[in-house]
Amino acid sequence: MSESGPDFFEEGKTYTDPVANDPYKAPEQCTVFRCDAVIVHPQSDVRYAVGWARPGGQTDWEWQFALISQASWDDFGPWSEGDRWAGGGVG
Repeated sequence: MSESGPDFFEEGKTYTDPVANDPYKAPEQCTVFRCDAVIVHPQSDVRYAVGWARPGGQTDWEWQFALISQASWDDFGPWSEGDRWAGGGVG
């Protein structure tokens, strides 16, 4: 982890996507992601976060399986740690 924060998802943590920082976006336009594992492609060395995602603000929605690449983190900016709308656990 660098001084400015992590450069990718960390296992066991929940995140809210960078879109949540836009005051013109509704919570359901944002994504909450819980990272269960970080894996590395054996040939390309690209990192992927494996976990569960749901729309922000929709705590009663079912979590869906999600795979997020390093490119997504790099392209959209770092995700904020924590679930902005709830406690963050998968339930």
